[in-house]
Amino acid sequence: MNRGRKILSVVPELELTQGTHAILLLEAIKNYFQSQYGITTGYLKPVFDLHSVEAAQGVRAVSRYILRDTSTIIQFMDKYPLLTRKQLDYLA
Repeated sequence: MNRGRKILSVVPELELTQGTHAILLLEAIKNYFQSQYGITTGYLKPVFDLHSVEAAQGVRAVSRYILRDTSTIIQFMDKYPLLTRKQLDYLA
């Protein structure tokens, strides 16, 4: 609340989730966005040594790539439209 008024905040983000066993796939997607769109804002969660089996075993079963760069998300979604109902959410 701000001065007694409720505030609605919307943060556009692209979040891709995979099992932690596929963390290198998420890293490749992150590298793709960095090389194609020149951004450095996307990140992997949780953070651990991607090349260590022991480190991977000590984290959650799910890992995420999160991108909050609005212009990059729009460019990507316009170029590669989803073939699912999520496309309707994007267009709304």
